[in-house]
Amino acid sequence: MKYRCLRNCFVNDRYFKEGEVYKLPDSMEKHPKNFELIAEATESKSEPLTEEPNPLVCPKCGKECKNKIGLIGHMKSHKEK
Repeated sequence: MKYRCLRNCFVNDRYFKEGEVYKLPDSMEKHPKNFELIAEATESKSEPLTEEPNPLVCPKCGKECKNKIGLIGHMKSHKEK
């Protein structure tokens, strides 16, 4: 089954990134604070999973940043001196 990771975490010595979709084995413990079930095994496989667009985009030049701190740092490059 497919699960969306709700927060960055380590499970069984493996790192899972927040917002990413993973196909996890049934035998793995999936804490509800860490993972959310998003697809059943009986679901049609023709539907691709779509990710939400990255909201961390510079409004001046359109550059996408990986995190809020990166966007804040990038925005400083646009300030007039």
